[in-house]
Amino acid sequence: MFRQRLVFIATIASLSLQSFIFGSPIQATSITGFSPSTICAGSSTTIQVNGSGFLDVIAAKIGVTPVSYNIIDDSTLEILNTSGASTGNIVLETSTAPLVSPNQLIITELTPVLTSNETGVICDGTSVTYTATGGSLYEFFIDGVVNGALSPNNSITFNPTDGQNIYAKVYDTSTNCSAITNVITAQIEAVSIPQLISSAANITVCNNEPLPASIIFRLTNGANDAFVTGLPPGISAEISGNNVIISGTPNIVTAQDYNYVITPSGVSCVDSAYGIISVTLDASLEKASLSGDTSQTLCEGNTLDPISFTVGGGATNATVSGLPNGVNFSYDTTAKVLSIEGTPTDDIASQTTYNYAVTTSGSGCDEQILRGAITVQPLAELTLLPSSGALDQVLCEGEAIAPVLIELNGGTDIAGISGLPDGVNYTFDAATRVVTISGQPTETIDSFEVFSFVISSISSSCTETTLQGSIRIDGDSSLVHILSSGDTSQTLCEGNTLDPISFTVGGGATNATVSGLPNGVNFSYDTTAKVLSIEGTPTDDIASQTTYNYAVTTSGSGCDEQILRGAITVQPLAELTLLPSSGALDQVLCEGEAIVPILIALEGGTDFSSITGLPVGVSYSFDNVTKILSVSGTPTANISSPEQVLISFATTTSCITSFLTGSLTINQQSTVELISHLQTQNQLVCGATPIEKIEYQLRDGATNATISGLPPGVTWSLSSNIIEIVGVPDDVVYETGYDYTIVADGNGCTGSITSSIVVTPNTMDMPVAEEQQYFCVYDAPTLMDIQVYANNLKWYSADGLVELDPTTALVNGTVYYAHNEVIISEASAIDRYACRSFGTPIEVFINDTPAPQMLEPSNNFCSDGFYTLADLKTNAELVVWYSSLISETPLAEETPLETDTYYAAAIDPQTGCESTIRTAFDVVVNPCSAVVYNALSVNGDGLNEKLIIENIEYFPENELVIYNRNGRVVFKTSNYGVNNNYFKGYSNINSTLGNKKVLPMGTYFYTFSFLRPSDGELITENGFINLVAN
Repeated sequence: MFRQRLVFIATIASLSLQSFIFGSPIQATSITGFSPSTICAGSSTTIQVNGSGFLDVIAAKIGVTPVSYNIIDDSTLEILNTSGASTGNIVLETSTAPLVSPNQLIITELTPVLTSNETGVICDGTSVTYTATGGSLYEFFIDGVVNGALSPNNSITFNPTDGQNIYAKVYDTSTNCSAITNVITAQIEAVSIPQLISSAANITVCNNEPLPASIIFRLTNGANDAFVTGLPPGISAEISGNNVIISGTPNIVTAQDYNYVITPSGVSCVDSAYGIISVTLDASLEKASLSGDTSQTLCEGNTLDPISFTVGGGATNATVSGLPNGVNFSYDTTAKVLSIEGTPTDDIASQTTYNYAVTTSGSGCDEQILRGAITVQPLAELTLLPSSGALDQVLCEGEAIAPVLIELNGGTDIAGISGLPDGVNYTFDAATRVVTISGQPTETIDSFEVFSFVISSISSSCTETTLQGSIRIDGDSSLVHILSSGDTSQTLCEGNTLDPISFTVGGGATNATVSGLPNGVNFSYDTTAKVLSIEGTPTDDIASQTTYNYAVTTSGSGCDEQILRGAITVQPLAELTLLPSSGALDQVLCEGEAIVPILIALEGGTDFSSITGLPVGVSYSFDNVTKILSVSGTPTANISSPEQVLISFATTTSCITSFLTGSLTINQQSTVELISHLQTQNQLVCGATPIEKIEYQLRDGATNATISGLPPGVTWSLSSNIIEIVGVPDDVVYETGYDYTIVADGNGCTGSITSSIVVTPNTMDMPVAEEQQYFCVYDAPTLMDIQVYANNLKWYSADGLVELDPTTALVNGTVYYAHNEVIISEASAIDRYACRSFGTPIEVFINDTPAPQMLEPSNNFCSDGFYTLADLKTNAELVVWYSSLISETPLAEETPLETDTYYAAAIDPQTGCESTIRTAFDVVVNPCSAVVYNALSVNGDGLNEKLIIENIEYFPENELVIYNRNGRVVFKTSNYGVNNNYFKGYSNINSTLGNKKVLPMGTYFYTFSFLRPSDGELITENGFINLVAN
């Protein structure tokens, strides 16, 4: 206000001075502009005005709000110290009329705010978040010192101190304006936390014993009272001055840790102090009710009856001392049970007692000890001295035993020895504690006898100890032939089995063996029955009679052994042997062929006996000196099919008859017979002309054949005993005769036949034709459609062997061969003459034009236009239309379209070929528009009670909207006419008279939109509907 007065006074002074100097002022006429046009509150803007002389401004406003200003010169004015957000034209009041700026001045004022998440008094150490709003960039200040860089982050978090001033500078990047937020002064109060002044806050104490010293905390920062929780029973807290004193004697049932909490009161800011009083119980220890006794007596090597102790109170563990080796303890920390178990392993000579103690630990209070004893008694022991004879001894009858010396240990005496034979006794030396067994058995025995004796100690409280031994007394051995078995001396034929021979072994003998047996004959000994058996078949290859002398000898008695002897005589067998130079025993001959002589040697000291089965013409002879049998000769019988004769040779000795067998197979001679007609056997052909097929049958056992001498180009094959000769003889320069021979075989006896083929030079002219000819698939071309000039035309396959029927359908890309041909058959030496020209190759190409394709996705047309087949679009250049797939009558392009199916075939303009496949075009001709009737009645007489839209069935994608005279929608639907979807004078809009309400009689406006299938165009029709009551 003060500045405005100065400006006003300065202006009056200026006006007076101007008036004084220049006379009447010349006024400003208009404001031409100002800059900037947008400013922040508190900023200024400069105004430019038109006029001459001096400015006669007496006041300035933004809109209707006065503002201070400063005149800079005759045409410049500055608006100062704008405040608050506002928008308006600048108005300059002059001595005459006000001047108004052509545009508005925009003043932007930011009103940022700073808040915090903590209000009022804040406890010391509390983290506080300060948040600024009202801008896009923020800069924070603590006691005037910037804290952090300018950024979009609109908050800071820290622990303020008492009296700190916090504010933020806020920037708006869209206006470039800034402002300072309000200032928040932190009010901080110190926190009262109890301070421990005694030695410790956490202590351990035994139950029913007072705390060793009071726990004392001092209250701070104005607190005058406190709450104490979590103390164990018997412990309490009291307030004395500023101190909290905890004392007392705990009285609990179960040991545990008590976590106590001290919370001050009487001030706003407090924090708690914490501590732990751990109360433990005295240890307890007792024997478990079902365990073994705490004191036990065991025999050495026996297992302790397990002993268990239950550990309780404050004890957490227990240990045992004084146990014998082999006995151990274990502690179950979960069940709190200590167990002692095991088997003492110390080697003791006398009774030993182990006193043990079980001691608890871990309670920190009174521990417990229980004691017990484990007594171990030694076992009696009998030990055979190193200088002693064996416990088990074998003697011959009348022989003394080796003295047996046994030492007694373990504090026991000898109880007795039982089972000793007569003549054998024992003595016991009490001083050396040695038992001696000695003497000579006086028993009389037949074979052998075993005396088992037992040495026993005197029974102790733990066990009775024994040693066992035996004395076997053997008599002299015996060996006797069992008469029911085979003779001890036997004579056998070579390869025969021995009649088994058996011997009984007796006396002191425990075994027997045999020597001198032939190979293949063995012996076995049955230790239970004490019987030796000899059996088997001699296997030695002998040329004359051989005797094997054997001996049976006993063993094992240690006393006198026995031997028995016998003999086995083996006689050789008669044998017939085929000599290496001999013909085979089994021979195959052709009819009239001599056999290869058969030579057989007789061995084994025997003569020839007999031979049977030789055919007529074959005989034998025998040489008594060389002992060789010879068979030779030629079979003379006539045969009509293969025959086989079996031959048998035999010789006999005192032991066996020897046989050899053989066979003679006599086959017929193979033959070949012509089975094709006679004119085929000898042929005359010109070169490059196929011969007529020649066929022969193999007969009389023939299964195979070879052919030689055929002309080049002619081949033969054999299948199922049929020979076929076919082919095209190569052309020749001069007439050439080929005599070919067929040799048949299969049974080793061959037969043959010879015929001839004469080949003359080929001088026939070839047919004349274009090398490449073109056809259409649609015309189904055959060989008859090929253009060719020929005499007596014939078509053949590429190899010239297969004649083709003229009606054969042509195959695209195939080469066909046209020939001129002449065939003459004569009854002469050469039965047939044939000549065929070389083939003229003609390659055929059969074109098939692709079927036409539709270019439009659908063929829908409006009935309003005149459309013909020419309006159907395909991708083919030339098209022929048909009324069906099989019709042969084309349709004219001018044929009018109807709703029907038309079939298009494409024609290739280059080949003129019509496509074999026709494309079906489904044409639909529908109305082009729908007709909306303009009235309906709702009087219930069943007439005109729904809005009719003619042709609606052709436009299923539609929408009908009906409006009342106020322009409000009263009915709206899609797919009108589908599923009884009609307008019947009712509204289906909830906001209009309620849904399903009858509309008032009168005139309504409608819009009807539908998608026309023929061209996909969306059509909209508008009009009026009269809703009447009659």
